Amino acid sequence: MGGHKGNFSKNILDKYNCNIVIYEPTLELIDIIKNKLNSEKITLFNKAVSNKNDTILFYNFGGSDLHYGEGNSIIKHKDNYDNKGRRWLELII
Repeated sequence: MGGHKGNFSKNILDKYNCNIVIYEPTLELIDIIKNKLNSEKITLFNKAVSNKNDTILFYNFGGSDLHYGEGNSIIKHKDNYDNKGRRWLELII
């Protein structure tokens, strides 16, 4: 599901040379994955997986450490929420 920085996907690609589909809602991580996994076998979507097709607000939180991939959420009730960091995100089944 979430691609994070693409490390797991890179290991699978290197070992099996298979097609991989990645869903990653965080734009900063999309750029990291694109740079790390430059392959025609990778299909990358900037979307979130859900039980319904919809569009929701996705919150990027100030101080989020992309090393751990924590902080960004569809829930806005967090102390480090940055109002400038929210954007609409497509959900898919």
